[in-house]
Amino acid sequence: MFELGIELLSSTKFKEFQSLNDVIEVRDGTHSSPASVSQGGYPLVTSKAIKGISVDFSQTKNISETDYTEINKRSLVEYHDILVSMIGTVGISHLVTENPVKYAIKNVGLIKSSNNRLLAPFLYFYLLSDYGQNYIRESLSGSTQQFISLTNLRKMPIPILSNIPSNLIEHLDRIVLQIENNSTEINTLNSIKHVLLKRYF
Repeated sequence: MFELGIELLSSTKFKEFQSLNDVIEVRDGTHSSPASVSQGGYPLVTSKAIKGISVDFSQTKNISETDYTEINKRSLVEYHDILVSMIGTVGISHLVTENPVKYAIKNVGLIKSSNNRLLAPFLYFYLLSDYGQNYIRESLSGSTQQFISLTNLRKMPIPILSNIPSNLIEHLDRIVLQIENNSTEINTLNSIKHVLLKRYF
């Protein structure tokens, strides 16, 4: 199902494009490095924790509620937003299926698609398609560690939305519903794993 969504977008021919930021708000997470806390707190998700259809919380540290609240004033992650890894392995995308979301982000692209139920699935698969991945590769900076800037992420060309076939949108939405069901199971298992690792190691 997941691969089908990517294939559908990659094989669809689009003629007219506009910048991503002209359609939807694009932000990024904090650039600061808040201190970790040993007990309680909230996970701070970085690019290395984004694993496609899931977030690997074994790759995160916990930060205080104060830092969590401060970061979320600018970079609040909500249900059906899209996260994009911006440094290291760039271009891995995650459609947020947690509701409510109880983590903050650092150096991660944040596409605020939570207010558009049907646009979110399209943008998610578009980012993973040949269109999105080719643009990201061409926009990378850095020699020691590659990254994509927020400016370039905002400039990503996406199809004129009024030209997108409605049946394509509906099909991608059905695929996303299946992914959400799978993600819920994966996130539950990852959370259990994270607790057990902390407890015994």
